[in-house]
Amino acid sequence: MSATPPTTPDPAPVHPGWMSPDWDAIRASVFWADDERSAGRLTAYEGMYIAVLGTEIIDSDRDEDELGRRLESAAGTLPLNRVAVRYVPRPEDWNWK
Repeated sequence: MSATPPTTPDPAPVHPGWMSPDWDAIRASVFWADDERSAGRLTAYEGMYIAVLGTEIIDSDRDEDELGRRLESAAGTLPLNRVAVRYVPRPEDWNWK
């Protein structure tokens, strides 16, 4: 038996998680998209999911999963922790007012 106690590895560094500026950026993007929709400026995106970064629609697709895959593939070039994904309802989507 050794007189030296076994060493334990250092714990993994803790990921800082989402920071307040990230949530603020997402909130601002959501508000902008909702304002644009209310003003009738998103009719070209009706029935689609849009990815919004700040005041810019960076991608869109009718398939939410496909949009998600494209966003994930752009993870190295986009700050995904600040991208909001919103559905733009069609007029016949009566449950989306």
